[in-house]
Amino acid sequence: MSDNNTIVIIGRGNVAYHLGQLFRERGKTIYYALSRGEKKTDEMLLLSEIPTNALMYLISVKDTAYEEVISQLNDKLEGIVVHTSGTLPLSILSKFKKKGVFYPFQTFRKEIPLWEKDFAILIESDDSFVAEQLLSLGKELTENAIQVNEETRKKTHLAGVIASNFVNYLLHLSYEILGERKIEIHKLLLPLVLQTVKRIKIDDPIKFQTGPAARNDRNILDMHLKMLESKPKLKEIYLFLTNQLLSAYDFEKLSEQVKTDNNIHF
Repeated sequence: MSDNNTIVIIGRGNVAYHLGQLFRERGKTIYYALSRGEKKTDEMLLLSEIPTNALMYLISVKDTAYEEVISQLNDKLEGIVVHTSGTLPLSILSKFKKKGVFYPFQTFRKEIPLWEKDFAILIESDDSFVAEQLLSLGKELTENAIQVNEETRKKTHLAGVIASNFVNYLLHLSYEILGERKIEIHKLLLPLVLQTVKRIKIDDPIKFQTGPAARNDRNILDMHLKMLESKPKLKEIYLFLTNQLLSAYDFEKLSEQVKTDNNIHF
């Protein structure tokens, strides 16, 4: 019989850490098992030491490490074996009787508290009973647990890279522009960013686009590009994204060459 209160987490990265914390808060008993490249500590189990009757075995390692970890696991594990990858197929767990995907659609860092806890968890399984069990576990953490197929999960991962990873990098570039000023940057950018992203609750964000590209304000666009002459990589990104926006509104794209104005500096 499986232990309905125990979850074994294989991995100690950002995702594993936060999911472990959340499950502990819901009263689950959590064991961490050693994965590739980790040093053994007193609080961690070897893969050969993990109990065979846990409710769930949650593998959360780098995509390139899954094959090695899975090969070391007992194929007689009684509980559900899941991976947390947004891109790997369910079939990598084919050696296990009960298997699934438990993909948390959120950005995690160990050193940063999880402020937004109502994130989506995408569930996938080839067994309807297992899927229901995973949905139930997901709903212990968030109301936003959803059963999907592999194609939807992979497309969601791609959308997340654009919406989170790319946006985070763009915020870094904004920080770079303002970083030399004696101001609290987050007080400037955070209200703007939150107002922008919350529009996604209403409709496709392109319907609410603002700024000089949406207005085809060539004077401001040219001024910005001249300001970026000393930052060629940032200028290239600005020009590319601006031209994408201009194209979306059927405006003429900007020229690749913008005359330098040496009187404008950061």
